[in-house]
Amino acid sequence: MSYQTIRLIDLTKCDFILGSLNGDMALESLRSNINVQSKVIEISFQNIRGVDACFVRNSIATYAKLFCGKVGVVISHVENIDVIENLIYGFNAKSAPLLIKNTDGSTTVYSELTTGAKALLSYVYSKNETSTHQIVKDFGLSAPNASAKLKKLHKAGYLLADKREAPTGGLEYAYSPFFKCCTLNHQTLL
Repeated sequence: MSYQTIRLIDLTKCDFILGSLNGDMALESLRSNINVQSKVIEISFQNIRGVDACFVRNSIATYAKLFCGKVGVVISHVENIDVIENLIYGFNAKSAPLLIKNTDGSTTVYSELTTGAKALLSYVYSKNETSTHQIVKDFGLSAPNASAKLKKLHKAGYLLADKREAPTGGLEYAYSPFFKCCTLNHQTLL
């Protein structure tokens, strides 16, 4: 899987970024700096002192929504609570999934997922890859129910999916996290 890290400060040349117009410009810069083979984009907020929700909405959250289900977007190196709150507002405005990679190796997911979806997502993020068959076996769900839950998380932008031949014939999807993570914390949206 191709993984690319982009430092926001390198795109914007500024450590305090405000407004929709700056968000629009950052979105274009982001789109032109992404490797087309990248399946996961990590956007580092290292050395960023502040952003507002309008900037986040028009840049990173828009990018995450545009490529939802095709490219995973994860945020890292967030250094203060004000930035986190503005990320939450911006991603919520676009109905895009917000995953923040923490310095302790854990990840925080800000969402309105159900308890069952949270458990399933935590399970998938602890593995390199998961199939419907594994979910049926480990969660005791029916195959159609397990498949529907995985597809829903994929379409919502929380997982990647690859179609491949099933051992029993036909095709199946293999679902993978944006990165393997031992601890997935879940926070509700503000």
